[in-house]
Amino acid sequence: MLTLNLFQSLPGDIMKRSEFIRNSAMVVAGISLRDNPYIFEQEAPLVNKLPYWKGFNLLDFFSPDPASNHPASMDEHFKWMSDWGFNFVRLPLAYPNYLQFDRTKNITPEQVYRIDEKRMDAIESIVAILSVKA
Repeated sequence: MLTLNLFQSLPGDIMKRSEFIRNSAMVVAGISLRDNPYIFEQEAPLVNKLPYWKGFNLLDFFSPDPASNHPASMDEHFKWMSDWGFNFVRLPLAYPNYLQFDRTKNITPEQVYRIDEKRMDAIESIVAILSVKA
């Protein structure tokens, strides 16, 4: 029966310090891996449980100044979005955009409650169009 002693060199050789460290590391690694039942199992790929959203922002009401807004989105734009595979639209709003106040002065706390119904109708019309498309 042949046995191998990792802490001893071949007969007549003197074990060097580097050999001892290497051999000791191999023994420790072997012992630590022996009791690990998951060593050869592959991890399952991570699955994102969130739905896949693909969309973008409509900047119709993003600017605080309604005079400098982007051109209004049209029904044709929504058809393009759908054809290109987008499945959601975000409509960010700047609150001064839908308020009625003197834009040459700073806004006051009382003016925050003065809502411009004409601007709100424009916002609601886009939301209605998008609701029908959904």
